[in-house]
Amino acid sequence: MPLPAASRSGRSPAWQGRLQLVFERRDGRTVLARRQQAGPVAVQRPFHPGDGACHVYLLHPPGGLARDDRIEASIEVRSGGAALVTTPAATKVYRGPLESSVTQCLDVGPGAGLEWLPQETILFGGSRFHARTHVRLARDARFGGWDIVTLGRPASDDDYEAGAVRLETCIDVGEEHRLVERQVWDRAAGQSVPVLSAHWGLGGNRTLASYYAYPADADTLERARNLIGDCPATGATLLDDLLVVRTLAGDVERARRLLTRVWEGLRRTVSGLAPSPPRVWAT
Repeated sequence: MPLPAASRSGRSPAWQGRLQLVFERRDGRTVLARRQQAGPVAVQRPFHPGDGACHVYLLHPPGGLARDDRIEASIEVRSGGAALVTTPAATKVYRGPLESSVTQCLDVGPGAGLEWLPQETILFGGSRFHARTHVRLARDARFGGWDIVTLGRPASDDDYEAGAVRLETCIDVGEEHRLVERQVWDRAAGQSVPVLSAHWGLGGNRTLASYYAYPADADTLERARNLIGDCPATGATLLDDLLVVRTLAGDVERARRLLTRVWEGLRRTVSGLAPSPPRVWAT
């Protein structure tokens, strides 16, 4: 029997992972009603810490993405349900000549709520990465989610001298787009890329992070700005009824602390739930 092409070339085959989760409200609480998984992705047993949401941790046992790895995740919260989904660790994207990708489709039904709070994605120098996130919300749904991306690993002398990225985010309410955005760069070793260095881009910062909340109004925006305070390179705005908070930081810890503070401070307003950080964040 002939070997797979990847094996004949001496290169390990790429990982292909797929995960589908469906949450439903049953007997007064939200349960994980359906779970389908294939490849190197899984979830821990869901649990209910008493804050009104079903908490689930996404796992990726290989620990990172490399050379053409592809992960697809589909998460649906049906009518009246409330779910919080996070990860126990950062996602690492390793150096390689081929592009790794993550595709995430999040659907939140009528009267349902989803909190999408993965830990950061670390882009190693020389990595190539494509992330697509599509959020579809019913008009009376509730959503709070963030995205945190950091470049290189200062402690390992990885200054992200090269790398390619495509980051795509789309948030729909009903049939209407609330947010459609795309970040793209391709940096060769020794090359200067304006989006990474210019003041209108990352301005030399290593970490870019965004928090999104729906529904939101002028009072929500004011609360968000009070929570941000005088944090540099940070701002909040409303796109109709979608709150968008963005921050740039020299280190990922500062960005994560800021978004956590905003999420906790707005959780009762946005999701109708009391502040309750996932226990895995403290481990």
